[in-house]
Amino acid sequence: MSLNKKERERTINELQSNFRLLGKSLAEVAIQLGTTPQRVAEILKLENVAIEDPWILRQYLNEQLVQMGRKPFPYSKLTGDYHAYWFLNSSIIERQVLS
Repeated sequence: MSLNKKERERTINELQSNFRLLGKSLAEVAIQLGTTPQRVAEILKLENVAIEDPWILRQYLNEQLVQMGRKPFPYSKLTGDYHAYWFLNSSIIERQVLS
């Protein structure tokens, strides 16, 4: 999946909006996703990411927000069931461990 500049900016904004809505620190999210706060920050900016990383973060954010009774902001490109995308490794996403 390749994003043009506007799609990339929109996706970054969507991920960051849901992260802010969650109200957890980078460190808290990093622990739960088996990585470092710096790595979470990079993924929130779509920097140096494996193709599954934004999907892992999206899944985590959505699940956490729903558990808190909050409605996640919608995504424009990270949509649908990741199992349906041939270019994504669903088993990596399901592990919920960032690269």
